[in-house]
Amino acid sequence: MAKAPNNKKLIAVSILAYLLFLVALLPISFVYKLLEPKGLPVEIIAVEGTLWQGAVTLKHPYTGQLQARWDLDILPLFTGSIAADIQAKGNFLNVDASLRANALSRYVSIDGLTGVINETLINQAIKRTRRTMQGDVELNIQSLDYDFKDKTAYNVTGNIVWLGGEVSYPKGRQIKRTTMPMLVAQLSEQQGKLLVDLNTTEGNGVAQAYLNTDGWGGVSIYKRMLDLINEPWPGGKVTPDDVIFEVSEKVLP
Repeated sequence: MAKAPNNKKLIAVSILAYLLFLVALLPISFVYKLLEPKGLPVEIIAVEGTLWQGAVTLKHPYTGQLQARWDLDILPLFTGSIAADIQAKGNFLNVDASLRANALSRYVSIDGLTGVINETLINQAIKRTRRTMQGDVELNIQSLDYDFKDKTAYNVTGNIVWLGGEVSYPKGRQIKRTTMPMLVAQLSEQQGKLLVDLNTTEGNGVAQAYLNTDGWGGVSIYKRMLDLINEPWPGGKVTPDDVIFEVSEKVLP
């Protein structure tokens, strides 16, 4: 008689597993037609595959046409987590990553985020600022875990590289142009604080961005940034490592 409760649990788990597999194997085209989403910020060109392994081709003014593919791991669903290998590929973007997330614990883990963002996509994003830049951006993030509940970063390693090139920016009524060298943004964490240090290839600091465990984030710009774009500093005597501008604001509630 003692085995009856265990048998009921086993049956319940088996039924749940069966239902999950059925849902995972649903054709994504069937789900898309069933939901008929309206007012999306992107144009859906085509969908294929299943919820488990599928792809969607979409179009946006910024990205142009690109295809996003995913390969979902079903087992983590039993613990309320989502784990998937994701790929996005288009004319201006090529990115691969492994993603794990849990909505209940508000935890996100990214592994092996690699890829290239074309300068065209970046210039589309900054067009309203009247700034332009040459040179693609390369992503190479080995790991990044973030707990949104505690606002804490873990296991952060990797970098983002801008290949350098000509940049233009407004100065008064004029548009100035100059050429900048390659810059490397190094990602790290310090006691849960997420840090991004922007350096030259020689390791000299240009800027730093951070996200504190209290939800406040900020950016600091060093005088070396002005040196790189050949702009004079109108203030008193400062060294290249001195902070000449900083701003902070509440990023996470």
